[in-house]
Amino acid sequence: MFQRAVTKFGLAAHIALLAALPVALTPFLSAQWLGKTILWLTLFAVVWILLAPSIRSGEGLGMARRRVLGGIVRDPMTWFFVLAAVMMWLAKLNGGVELFYDAETTQWIIKTPPVEELMSSVPGAGFLPLATTIGVAVCVLGVRHAMGRQARTWCGLAAAFIAGCGAFALAALTFTGAEGFAGACLRNFGDAPFFGSFFIMWLFMAITCGAQAEAEGWGAARLPMAVAVGGNVTAVAFFLPPLASAIVFGVALVFLMTSLAYAARAGKGGAAARAFVMCVFGILMTALVVMMCASEEIRTAKVEQILAAEPEKEPIEDTFDEDTDPTPDEVLSRIAQQMWLTAPWSGVGIGAYNLNVPFYAEDADWRILPPKVDWPVNGYWGLLAERGITGCAIIAVGLAFLVVFWFIRAVEAFFAVRASDDHDVYFFAVQPVSWCILPAFALCCADARFSSVLRFDAVAFSIALPFALAVASFPRLKKKKNTEEK
Repeated sequence: MFQRAVTKFGLAAHIALLAALPVALTPFLSAQWLGKTILWLTLFAVVWILLAPSIRSGEGLGMARRRVLGGIVRDPMTWFFVLAAVMMWLAKLNGGVELFYDAETTQWIIKTPPVEELMSSVPGAGFLPLATTIGVAVCVLGVRHAMGRQARTWCGLAAAFIAGCGAFALAALTFTGAEGFAGACLRNFGDAPFFGSFFIMWLFMAITCGAQAEAEGWGAARLPMAVAVGGNVTAVAFFLPPLASAIVFGVALVFLMTSLAYAARAGKGGAAARAFVMCVFGILMTALVVMMCASEEIRTAKVEQILAAEPEKEPIEDTFDEDTDPTPDEVLSRIAQQMWLTAPWSGVGIGAYNLNVPFYAEDADWRILPPKVDWPVNGYWGLLAERGITGCAIIAVGLAFLVVFWFIRAVEAFFAVRASDDHDVYFFAVQPVSWCILPAFALCCADARFSSVLRFDAVAFSIALPFALAVASFPRLKKKKNTEEK
């Protein structure tokens, strides 16, 4: 019994750490330290995947190891991730993009990379994308091949719990006015990035996986569920614009009702009521953190921001005309488009957007732009400018794999449920984590249009792990032998 518990939840805990800890630590660590953290967590997760995967009924540990290793080798996503990692490694090696002063021409210029046809990077900027690609690959493949049903539920809840703890820490630093975080809770459209963008998906994971755990009768999962819900509610409420927060909460409420219906149907002894109480307790945690940490000035400013019909903006310059002059968002997007047209396939280099802005901006643009420019508010143009068609295609193909697998598994689940006694309630016979992923993913894609969150590589974990859990959680047709354990 002890070995079975360790093989289930030890792997789930390590995958959860790998997926959620980089997201929680992104506001606090440099790119180099974050990349090193991801690689160390990846190493531990790989050891658990290969040596202690979940064991199916009728299997021994050795048979389970061979099954997992064979499945990973045959999985087309494995070879896609190998290709993606090689591309990121080449971009790291092709890291000669930097700003330097040419004494002969007495001008500042951008040094071109050794191989202009390949993706490139600013020195030191290519390490984190490489580490993220490897970490995401381990998360996705571990969920697909090495986890049982209960382990997947625990993984999703544990990851949401870790993200919630990070959200509480972020809120405490922001509310107390810590350097670098002051004002983060009052940003609106045009003031990106939003720290709340990291936590949209984890809010859905906290609700759905918490309800699934309650349906299984796991009393030990109740406090993690409350912390996960409370932390991610705090992040969405205070670190997204009010309109975006309202939309996220509206969709989350729909899936809360769906998850409670699933818990009432699959659980026993008031499972839905207990799950609802834990959600309410988590929201009360949010109120407690706000009352303890946030000053009266911050609370008043946030309420005024929510109630305001239009957010107040400081004038950019006395000569700025709102009717005729472009906004900073429009200027930065136009500059990003020009950069992309300069190098459409390879991009200008990972981390090189801010270096190139002075060479593409017009004199009139500096009346509008801030002195230091990081990324355009439209994250898609920033991603395309830096990584080009090649880099964006890698991301698009990876997401396409997950979406296609989701639809395939949804169809398979329909036939699996139809063959059982649950054929008349197909929607509620499937775990809610499988249904919430597409609306949550759509919200994250919409958020990226108004936030520069895509420049943070760790946000990939917030998409990849929940998507992998959603795909793997659909029920399968039962086989006579080697069926997946519960």
